[in-house]
Amino acid sequence: HSEMDNEPSIGAAWLYSYAAQPWKTQEVVREVLQQLWHNRPDGIPGNDDLGQMSAWYVWAAMGLYPQYPGRAELLLASPSFKKIVVHRLQGPMTIKTDQTGAQFKYVQSLTLNGKARTKSWLEETVLDGKLELNFKVGKQANKNWAAKPADLPPSFE
Repeated sequence: HSEMDNEPSIGAAWLYSYAAQPWKTQEVVREVLQQLWHNRPDGIPGNDDLGQMSAWYVWAAMGLYPQYPGRAELLLASPSFKKIVVHRLQGPMTIKTDQTGAQFKYVQSLTLNGKARTKSWLEETVLDGKLELNFKVGKQANKNWAAKPADLPPSFE
């Protein structure tokens, strides 16, 4: 059980990627976005202390999440928008998806700068320079994508 409407639990949905179930991360993150967030005055769940909940929403809508404070690695889910461009000093980060909509929440495949990618996370070294992520998404979970031991995000001790 986690309370996704408050800061202590907002990283919980992303932990499925560590258990070789990134499809479950994709599913839960989308459920949280759709069920807890609304376009009205009370649309931010919980207390938006210093913008933490709003920041979580932005990251989740991009299909990315910085799991570890002070580290550059990013966990992956599925983006909520057709195209997102983040202008950075290192070069633009462009995130694209072939389909949008609540039912298209599962990553089927991914390319990073034109090369197929099976990892459910981005290591800090790929974040330097121009970055383009192209997601193919679908209505059904692809339980094979990013599920091999070599594809799992690192655990830091």
